[in-house]
Amino acid sequence: MTNDGTMDEMREFDDNQAETSTREKRRNLIAFWLLGLCNNFGYVVMLSAAGHILGEGSGSKDGKCKPSSAGNVLLANILPALIIKIIGPFINLKIHLQVLLVVIVDVASFVLTSSTNPDVKWIGYSGVVAGSIGSGLGEIAFLKYSSHYQTNVVSAWSSGTGMAGVAGAGAYALMILKLSDELTLRLMIAIPILLAVSFWVILEHPREPSSESHENIAESSSVCCVPSSTQSGPTLSFSQKLKLMQPLLKYMIPLGLVYFAEYFINQGLTDIITFNIYTPNTQYTWYQTCYQVGVFISRSSVNIVHIRHLWIMPILQIINAVFFTFEAFFSFIPSFWIVVVLIVYEGLLGGASYVNTFYKLSQDVAPQYKEFSMGVTSLADSTGITLAAFAAIGAHNLICDHRYPRSH
Repeated sequence: MTNDGTMDEMREFDDNQAETSTREKRRNLIAFWLLGLCNNFGYVVMLSAAGHILGEGSGSKDGKCKPSSAGNVLLANILPALIIKIIGPFINLKIHLQVLLVVIVDVASFVLTSSTNPDVKWIGYSGVVAGSIGSGLGEIAFLKYSSHYQTNVVSAWSSGTGMAGVAGAGAYALMILKLSDELTLRLMIAIPILLAVSFWVILEHPREPSSESHENIAESSSVCCVPSSTQSGPTLSFSQKLKLMQPLLKYMIPLGLVYFAEYFINQGLTDIITFNIYTPNTQYTWYQTCYQVGVFISRSSVNIVHIRHLWIMPILQIINAVFFTFEAFFSFIPSFWIVVVLIVYEGLLGGASYVNTFYKLSQDVAPQYKEFSMGVTSLADSTGITLAAFAAIGAHNLICDHRYPRSH
């Protein structure tokens, strides 16, 4: 009788543990999805609001190029993030301090960009820079922190970043139909507040296990979070980190090429590819929204479709970039809606490259190196985007001076 009672108590304890683990798993997935959404939201909004930040009005339907390329805003939106990602893996700050900094600079970003005007453009650009710092710091912090949890949080994070594109571009496009650009940007201060709630309230943070339960927790790590002591391993020296970067190039180079090609399209070409049905700024905003729809779909698909050959995406995306470059010069596509479909396809390739790279990395890399590897690989997309920004600025005037106008 006593043995039966003991067995019943053990089963009840196991059931309670399983229920707790399932609840924590669900909370962590929700938290990482929201963190991805909030971290990338401002970055997307800054690109959608490029016309407002440049202070060049809504543009006209006569097919003439605007004086400035959207690549200027892209450069301000990515270069600070690139610098953060270069130095970030080699600097160890407490995760809570990093998240606090992200929240502060994100709030400052929306405040500054909402205060911009054509005569004082540096205020708007300062806001873009602040948002870039927050986005870069957040991405590297949360990707590194994801190494302490089950692998599925990577797909949750990626799906959230994909939704950030749809929500950010879509919300901006819809809100400015009724509200001013300034008020729209001020209202978006709610996003960094949601980020803080997601991290400090919703997310279950890793717990240090007791010596008795260490083995059991390690065995159940696929269900719950993995404590940092079991995941991080020994502290890596600077020279060890440099040596670890070389085998990561097979993940970084394809990802960087995809991002170079797609951001050259988005910020170097699509603001030139215009039709006479909407103003250039309106078309550009909706191009961004459609691109983000494609990104969201593919970033949310990794649990259904795995692409292990990472080089497929950069090859297809470079073909896209060549095609859009010819369109920018010769204006041969007859319909705005054809361009929209192609941009959704471009977004599908970009999102697939991002999520499959980090998902494959999370499975291939040894646990003690995973945190550093996740952080440093995020450098690849920012490098590709930065190079695309310079290329977009250079290509803007070249294409505008030699393009064939679209016949209406």
